[in-house]
Amino acid sequence: MRIFPQEVKELTVFVFDDEEKLAHIYKDEAVETFPSDYTMDVVLEENDYTFVVWSGLYDEFYTTPITRSETSINDLVIRLTPDEGDKKVKRRIPSLWHGKLEKKWDKTSPGTIRLIKNTNTIRVVMKNLDEEGDEVDINDFDIILSCSNGIYDSGNEPQGEPYEYYPYYTNNDPQTGAIAELNTLRLMSGQQNILEIIHRETGKNILGKKLNLNTYLDALRLTQYSELELQEYLDRENQYGILFFYKGFDKNNPSFIDFSMQINGWVVREQDIRH
Repeated sequence: MRIFPQEVKELTVFVFDDEEKLAHIYKDEAVETFPSDYTMDVVLEENDYTFVVWSGLYDEFYTTPITRSETSINDLVIRLTPDEGDKKVKRRIPSLWHGKLEKKWDKTSPGTIRLIKNTNTIRVVMKNLDEEGDEVDINDFDIILSCSNGIYDSGNEPQGEPYEYYPYYTNNDPQTGAIAELNTLRLMSGQQNILEIIHRETGKNILGKKLNLNTYLDALRLTQYSELELQEYLDRENQYGILFFYKGFDKNNPSFIDFSMQINGWVVREQDIRH
């Protein structure tokens, strides 16, 4: 199923010439949605070009320093604007997409640029299953996902500076449990994507250790995706539900816990902490 018409609302296309200098910038924005057979008209002389496409570069979320006469393809850097100066992001991030194509332009054979979605949504639910334990209150915790993925080069490769992503939505549901939803950008297989749940009063991580999500996301691949490289798999999925079921949850001592974890319906980890 093509999701381009449903999710992509604007496009920015950076065109670099055969000397890797910025030649043109093209922009388009849908009134409501783009058609499924959308094409962008560009006017270019015959030459070798590199087309770099970003969708979702809204000014309130990203900075892109560009000087038309001086910018080379190596200067094209996309930087997520944090909510605070120390790389903390607590807002909901609109969908960010990237595509790149190197092509000899001859006006007779238009190019097709495939987009990768960089934005991931993660929903965390914590629920006590023991009638004698305490209910989990989302307001007692900070849920933090640490990823080095807030800055990108023209090839959609993160530039290594760590960002911390916090929930943009929280709720205590009597039936479901304590709920938090947060965004992150592109999850990379070659670096750690660390999840922590910190008890605000004590400062303890109630998971017992920092969890590298890559380990568990890799374990959840269906058979049809088993031949894919982990990075390709991570680029295909963008929504994750993570459930923590506790037994005998003690709100006054939340690091002494017995819990199981599920991601997208699969149990991937059990832990018993007694110290």
